Amino acid sequence: MKKFKGLIYPIIILIIAALLVGAIVYSRHKHPKSKEKFDNKNGYNVDDYIELGKYKGLEGTQEKVYITDEDVDSEIENELSEEVEVTEALKKGDFVNLNLTVKIDGQEVAELGESDYDFCIGDEDYCSELDSSLLGKKKGDAYTFKVADAANITSSNYEGDKYNGKEAEVYATINSAYNYIEHELTDEYVKEKFDANSVDEYKKSVKEKLEKDSEKDNAYAMKEDLFNKVVEDSKMKSYPEDLYDEVSEDAYSSLQEEASQWDMELEDFLKQFYDMKEDQKLDDFLKNYYEEQIKNELVLKAICKAENLEVTDDIYKKYIDEYVADYEYDSVESFEKDYTKDEIKESMVYDLVYDFLAENATVKMVEPSTEEDEELDDEYYEEDEEDTDEPVGLVPEEGDTEEISSEEGESESK
Repeated sequence: MKKFKGLIYPIIILIIAALLVGAIVYSRHKHPKSKEKFDNKNGYNVDDYIELGKYKGLEGTQEKVYITDEDVDSEIENELSEEVEVTEALKKGDFVNLNLTVKIDGQEVAELGESDYDFCIGDEDYCSELDSSLLGKKKGDAYTFKVADAANITSSNYEGDKYNGKEAEVYATINSAYNYIEHELTDEYVKEKFDANSVDEYKKSVKEKLEKDSEKDNAYAMKEDLFNKVVEDSKMKSYPEDLYDEVSEDAYSSLQEEASQWDMELEDFLKQFYDMKEDQKLDDFLKNYYEEQIKNELVLKAICKAENLEVTDDIYKKYIDEYVADYEYDSVESFEKDYTKDEIKESMVYDLVYDFLAENATVKMVEPSTEEDEELDDEYYEEDEEDTDEPVGLVPEEGDTEEISSEEGESESK
């Protein structure tokens, strides 16, 4: 499995589970309750649908962390840069956030537009006409300008030449305007801003934080790899139709939302960001994608059932503060306004299983991979993807042509 793209709650899982890498302990009941509780909670017996592969005694690797002086200097440079709002007339060098709507012959061309678009005036990243049109404008202004040749527009959503030679009218709204103040690194400033007694002490704290964050990132990558190994070694025999309906509805909604944020049609978005092949039908891709999520979900629940892993209220209370800190919320209450307790617990289950796999694995520390290693790895996976179109859940043996099916027949893709 090249990628793991989440469980049945794509938004909370992708936002929290794929980023949070803090260690979360797992709960083992001193007097394990009946495993029927898992089946009752799920509404089905997970063992009927998944043949769980090996999940204990796995071998994994975790990259060592080396933080250089250049890393520290780069982080300090970022921290010394303070964003400030620009309220006066805009000038070259100011930064803006815009919404841009493009029309050609009176018809909107969504793929040339931009939403929540940040750039620096003078860089001409979108088109030179935009930069010149912004001079003298202010935050909140809405206006239009013309582009003589739409070929001059560089959009993150489109590459091609079908609009070359056509005049475009662009509707711009300035959402915000800002710039940066660069502070000087002095003992006085770090005392006031970072509660450090000296520049040297501040640099030391920055290095320690970078090391801690990198170690958490590398530990998460190791755990993710272990989980992927379990998924690859497991066989999905079938799946409950209700689970397919739930997964497909949530996943489709999430993908559509992501695509709309990029002002892209779903099919174009999937080809660019989800490795959908040019000649692949949308329904076929979505069905495979849903089955990938279902298999991950079934493997997760099967491990929880086998090991009696559960997020108790005590574990929730113990680790919710870590979620709040990692995502820079002011309080638990504000975090729980954005995510329900059930959603947060679902994410904690994910971390809980990851931690269990790591604690029951042999993990070897290795040297960090280089950019050349990553390029070779990408080439390997690209070749591997070209060689097989097997559905996610199948682990076929020679002569085995049985396909995955839902409990009551194959479900239609959304």
